[in-house]
Amino acid sequence: MTLVDVSEQANIFYDPATIRRNGSIATVWEAVTYKNYVEAKGQQVKSSRVRVAYDCKNELYQTQYHAGMSDRDGEGRAIDVLDYGVDGKWEVIDPSSLPYMVFALSCSGKSLPKPLADLNAKFQKYQISESEYLAKRDAYLKTLKQ
Repeated sequence: MTLVDVSEQANIFYDPATIRRNGSIATVWEAVTYKNYVEAKGQQVKSSRVRVAYDCKNELYQTQYHAGMSDRDGEGRAIDVLDYGVDGKWEVIDPSSLPYMVFALSCSGKSLPKPLADLNAKFQKYQISESEYLAKRDAYLKTLKQ
């Protein structure tokens, strides 16, 4: 799994090796690690493993599978599983949301830009703080919009 983004609530990862394209639809496996654990069925859920379909043409997403997991980074035992298959509801993807970066990467077929990949690696190895990571990430993303 590759770290894609960080927020106050969670870290989001995706597995680029699992991206599958069918026309304008891209599917990918993601993992979300919660900073504050949630509870399901009387047990702590530390992360989720999620299969998402993205409609690259219309900027929509559909959750096809969601499992609350006992360990971080989408690992461990599944505690709570929701399997929607291809019948899940299609929703508009918010460009300011955590999953938007996964949408952009899955639909473009490109890898995480090297400056962001390097920054993510430093954060994962605890070489920089979360606040430093967020400041540097935001500064880099602003350069892309200019």
